[in-house]
Formats: sequence, C-alpha cells, structure tokens
Amino acid sequence: MTRGEDGQGAPHDSIRDVVVAVGIDEAWIDAVAEKISAAISEELPELRGDEELEAATLLSSRSILGLFLATVESDLPAQGPQPPPQAVAYAREFVRRGLPVETLIRTYQVGQACFYRCFAEAAKDSLDDPDALATAMEQGARWTFEFVDGLLPGLLRRYGEERDRWVRSAAAVRRETIRALLAGEVTDHQGASARLSYRLDGHHRAFVLWTEDDGAADSGGAIVESAAAELTDRLGAANRLLVPGGPSLVYGWIGLDAETILSEDLLPPGTAEGTRVAFGTGATGVDGFVRTHREAMDARRVARHSGSTGPVVVYPEISLAALASVDADRARTFVVDELGALAGPDAATRQLRETALAYLQNLASPLRTAQALDVHVNTIYNRIRRAEELLGRPIDERLAETLVALRLALLEEGDPRAASRRESPERSE
Repeated sequence: MTRGEDGQGAPHDSIRDVVVAVGIDEAWIDAVAEKISAAISEELPELRGDEELEAATLLSSRSILGLFLATVESDLPAQGPQPPPQAVAYAREFVRRGLPVETLIRTYQVGQACFYRCFAEAAKDSLDDPDALATAMEQGARWTFEFVDGLLPGLLRRYGEERDRWVRSAAAVRRETIRALLAGEVTDHQGASARLSYRLDGHHRAFVLWTEDDGAADSGGAIVESAAAELTDRLGAANRLLVPGGPSLVYGWIGLDAETILSEDLLPPGTAEGTRVAFGTGATGVDGFVRTHREAMDARRVARHSGSTGPVVVYPEISLAALASVDADRARTFVVDELGALAGPDAATRQLRETALAYLQNLASPLRTAQALDVHVNTIYNRIRRAEELLGRPIDERLAETLVALRLALLEEGDPRAASRRESPERSE
C-alpha cells in the first residue's frame, strides 16, 4: 500500500506485514483447513459420504493454505505459485468420480469465502487500530482473490488433461461398471464380466487396501496398487479384480473356491509402512460381489476409527461394531445412556469397562475372565462389583445392550481389541 501524503507509512503496507500482525502461522492454517473442508462438505452435498474424497478435500485445502503462507512469507506474487501436488490429485479424483468441473470450481469459491471469513475474524481479534484493521481487510481480500485466481487455470488444465486420459482408458470402463454393479443398475451380468475381465457368477471375497501415509497420494496410487497386486499373488487368486478407489486406496475382489485363510503376515514383505487391508466375507454371484465389498468397506471404517494397529482386518471379527457404529453420534449417545458413570473417561473406569466386556464375553464366568485377563479371580469379583455400582444395576440386567455399549466404548477410545479381536469362551479356556 502506498504511503500517505503526510509521509507516514500505512499501518501495514504489505500482505506479509498483515499476516505477521494478524498472527497467521502453521497452527492457524491447520485449523482453517478443517473449517474449509467442513464448509465444502456442507455446501456441496454431492461430496458428502465419500470418506476418501472428504479426506482429499482436507489434504488439498491444507496444501493450498500452506502454499499461501509460504508465498506470503517469501514475498512472491500472489498469482505466481503452481498448484501443489495434493490439489492436483484432488482434481484427478473429481474426474475419476465423474464430478463436473463446475463442482471443482465451486469448492474453491467456497474455500475462498471461508478463508476470508476466518482471516477477517483473526484480524479483528488481533488488531486494535482501526487503520491497521482496514488495511488488513483490504489486503486480505485482494490477495486472496488474486491467489485463487492464479491457481485455478493450472488446476483446470490438469482436470481437462486427466479427463481426456480417463475417458479413453479401460480403467474408466471398469470403474463405471463397478459403480453400476454396486448401485444395482446392471442387468447384463455377462457383459459386465467381460468388461471387468472378472467372473461375476463365481465366488468372491472383497478387500480394501489402503495406506495411512498422506504422502502416498503424490505417487498417484502406484504404491497401494502395487501392494494390492502382490497381495492377490500371495493369495493365489487366478480370478482377480483391482480398481483404484483414490490416491491411497484400492478396491479388490478375488475369486477363490474356498474360504481364504487370512493372517497378520498376509501383506507382502517390504510393503510400505502404514499399509493395511480389510476383508469382507466370502460370497457368491453378483449379490455376493456387492455384499462382500460393503463388508470390506465397513471393516475399513471400523479399523480406521478404532485406532487399530493391526495390518489385516476381517469383517466377521468387527461385524457388531460395524453395525452399531454406522451413525457415530447416535452410537456415542447410546454408550453414555447405557453405561452411565461407567462411560467415564478416566483410566480406572476404562479398566472396569474392559473387565466388564471380557466378563460378558466369557459367559459371566469370573474364572474364565481372570484367565483371559491374566489376573486373580478376586480382582474380577471386585471390578465387576465396582462396575455394577457405576451402572446402577446388575451387569447382566440388560445383557445385549450392555455388551454392545461396552464394545462401542472401546471402539471410540481407539482400543485395537474392539476392532481387530473377538474373544470367545473357547479362547479363554
């Protein structure tokens, strides 16, 4: 901003000075990225419910805000920077999901508006001088517009290039065929089998392979796609189908005549750290193709939300948690309503919940529970008595409800046992 006629400089005469004065830093950027991602989801319902796309929205928002901060700190022109890799990957995902370019543009419009609202709030909180505040608001509005305006042409060009490749590729045909199968829109099952090069009338077991490493998105999915191919080789599946589900996710189906034995060392040696796989149960025919995929997706959801560290998750072991946690907010309310004081967050209460769950899973046998938890049987008696005091009723009075609430509580806490292991009386003996 130019100096006034009185020779005095404006309170903040560059966007860099404004950013410093307002206190914008990495922590602020992280918080605003979350708000932008939520605003995009709220404004664009067609993006809701797709966990991978929602995660990509957050990654893209964070990368663009980080670029904004780096550009300002380096005193570079607002329209100079090229789109970051995460933003380019986000544009690719719109193509692969058949979302129009207008929707992509709308996400940036929503993001720009949300960013400026956050910027204005921060400026009002940080700057007491009216002139400084007015300058900050003006600089912020101008710079934000120019920055986004400079990014969009490159992103739209990448979108167009990806769309041209995608519509010509066999991957697009497979992806659309699978989408239609999962939606129940396919009547010509033989034709769908031919397009997929995969027998739909046989036996299926679906899996979802993914990585928790955000940096894998930069590889264009090559890391997880390679791991998925090696996995099917190790399983010895001649009839197989692999389809990218996102920059760090692969959907897979294997056709085996018998139920596959799945173990913790199933992933190939040398698989990138953070790579995990979730399996549905075995099923047959087109209906089974759909059902086992949905089970694999549910197993992945439970595994990710539970904080489980196990690399292999199998649907039958988490089926109850998957069913009961479809609506996360209602599940949390159910846990609190059912367990009362036993839902407390402290370590001692968590231990009582773990003991109560093991007790119910072991047919209310103190001896079996003591063996399962490797403690003295008197310890079990004492813990169950204390748990019933917190519940305000006998632990087996509402047996089914209490059991489900205890499992959901462990799932919410991120206890791996709630998502990757199911104890039974046979295991405890």
